[in-house]
Parts: sequence; C-alpha cells; structure tokens
Amino acid sequence: MAFVWLLGALVLIQNVLGLERTVVTTLSEGIRYSRLVTLLILVGPAEEVIFHGVIQRSLEDVIDVWAAILIGGLLFGVAHIDPAAMGGGNLFFYAAQGGFGVIVGWIYARSNNLVIPALVHGLFVAITTALPLVFG
Repeated sequence: MAFVWLLGALVLIQNVLGLERTVVTTLSEGIRYSRLVTLLILVGPAEEVIFHGVIQRSLEDVIDVWAAILIGGLLFGVAHIDPAAMGGGNLFFYAAQGGFGVIVGWIYARSNNLVIPALVHGLFVAITTALPLVFG
C-alpha cells in the first residue's frame, strides 16, 4: 500500500501535473553506484529505526497510536525537505513523503516489526531515487 501510494504520487506529480523533481546527474559513475548501494542498504533501515522504531514508538507511550503515526509521518516528510530542491515537483513529493511516512508507520504499528517497513522503504528508494542516479 505504501509503495503504491508513493509510486502513484510520482506518476501524478511528473506525468499528470508535468512537474519534475530535482535529480543530480552530474556525479561520476562511481559515486552514483556507491550512492545506490548506500540508499538501498542503509537509508531505508536507518530511517525506519529513527522515525518508527524510536520517534513513533516513543510517541505511542504518551499519546494515541494514530496521533503517533500521524506526527511520525509528518516528521518523516519534513526531514526529507531539501532547501536546494524547492520546485513544484519537489514540494508535492515532500507531501507524498509525509503520506508514505504515515502508511509505513501504520505498517509498523500493525506488525510491530521494523523489517517489513524497511523492505517497503528500501524498494521505494531503489525505484524512485537510486535507479535515476545510475541511469539518469
């Protein structure tokens, strides 16, 4: 569900609205491949531990589970904002990231297992961010 949400958001942003995300293509091939590996292996699991394993779980100790999921998702979206990339496509993508954070937070709350949201996150990063670095 999370994967479909963000993939659909990308299609809407780029193909329907005609807005583009900022993509860095001036990096050398070696750096692009190293970023691919880093994004796939480290980013998804690390962000899931931070945003859902620590932040969401800590919020659940003091507020309702749904409020914790929503606040965690909002923080997830805000954390992805890049001041150097503030075009229309990027702004919509940051909002979609917040929605992704909510959905993945729900997956974590439901499963109580960080592996499942980390796999969904890694797959999404691979398709939307890492592969354009290599083939962009």
